[in-house]
Order: sequence, then structure tokens, then C-alpha cells
Amino acid sequence: MKVSSVLLACAAAIIVALAGTTLAAPLVFAGRALPGLSVGNVDVSGVRYDALEDAIAVFEERLRNESVRLSLRGQETEATLGELGIGIDDEATILQIGALSVSDLIEKGGVVAPRLTVAAERLDMAVTRLFPGTLTAPQNASLSLSGAQPLLLVPSRRGERVHDEALLTQLTDRLQHDNWSVAIELAVVEEAADVQDDEIAAARQLAGKLLAEGLTLSYSDQTFTLTPATI
Repeated sequence: MKVSSVLLACAAAIIVALAGTTLAAPLVFAGRALPGLSVGNVDVSGVRYDALEDAIAVFEERLRNESVRLSLRGQETEATLGELGIGIDDEATILQIGALSVSDLIEKGGVVAPRLTVAAERLDMAVTRLFPGTLTAPQNASLSLSGAQPLLLVPSRRGERVHDEALLTQLTDRLQHDNWSVAIELAVVEEAADVQDDEIAAARQLAGKLLAEGLTLSYSDQTFTLTPATI
């Protein structure tokens, strides 16, 4: 037999074998994670889907203790992902694992980055502590009262916060490629105040009337009159 014929036969055999593996794996591993699969650095090969939550919890504990360098407007510091409020969405991660095909597994190099979540309030608090005075917080609309002036409206003001979705995207990429050497540049977005000017218009009107006319309160058979002088 010619050498070319032997090589052709070998190539055909390899193709058939790979095709067989691709077709058979979903059947053999039905209800289980595919062979050679890991979530981050935790091996979940062959683990049943109903047991994956425990494996993911192990990785989440490691993840929370992972330190990452952060950069914001020329300042750099370090924090753990737990301090930033980063966690894992167990359900979404398990669904992602269940949807993997063999070709997906090969493309990802056997490693799946979990679906990350962030506790937005905890992230905001951490950034404020780590980068004091760097971001301008939103200002809610409020009422101001002084003896010399009428009731004043202090208008709301837009502020800034860290773009949490951009942070999650960068962290997912770092997990996928196990690259933590370069600081993550935090993106900033504008944020509206929780309380807008028009939301306190009724309160301002009521307070103005109270200051001008006073207020009569009744309880049982008693009546109490509050006047501007006694308030």
C-alpha cells in the first residue's frame, strides 16, 4: 500500500473517531457535566447537574478571596472580589454548563467562566471607601427651612457610579484567561438621584401651608392647634 493511502486511511479513522466522540458524549454524559470541564479552577468533569451547586460554591469561596487591582481616574488600589460584592449566579452557570456541546468545550479549552453577579450597593460602598472623593454622589431633592427665608427646594443633582456591568465583563474575561496581572480600569457612568424635584412638590406645598396657617389635630375629644410660632 502506498504511503499516501495509509495516511488517508489514518485521517479517515481519526475523523470517524472524533465524530463518534462528538455524537456519543452528549449521550454518555446526559445529566452530567462533559468530560474535561472545569468551572474556573474547579474540576466538574462528569459531575451530575444536581450536584454542581456544591462544586460552584467551592469555587465561589475561592473567588471571593481573589485579589484584584483596580484603577480609577489615575488612582490604583487592591481589593478582594468579596469586598466588591462579586458572587456567582448558580442557576445561570449550571444552565450554561448544560448547554455546552463538545465543540464548545474544545473552543473554550475545557474552562467555563461562571456567570458573575454584583451587589450594586456593596460595590458603591467599596469604591467610596477605596477611592475617597473620586466620584460625585447623586444628590436627592430636599426641602430647606430657615427662620429668615421661606421654604426652599434644594434641587436634585446627577452623580456618578461605577459601571457594574462593565466590571463584570472584565472580570469574566480575567477568569476565562486566568489573567490577574493588570489592573482593571473602572468605567464610570452618570446616575440620577433617587428623589427628583417634582416628587417632593406635594410635600413642599403641605409644609408651606403648615408654616403659613398652622395645623389643627384632633384625637378623641381633644384638639391640638399647631401654629408657626409653636412648630
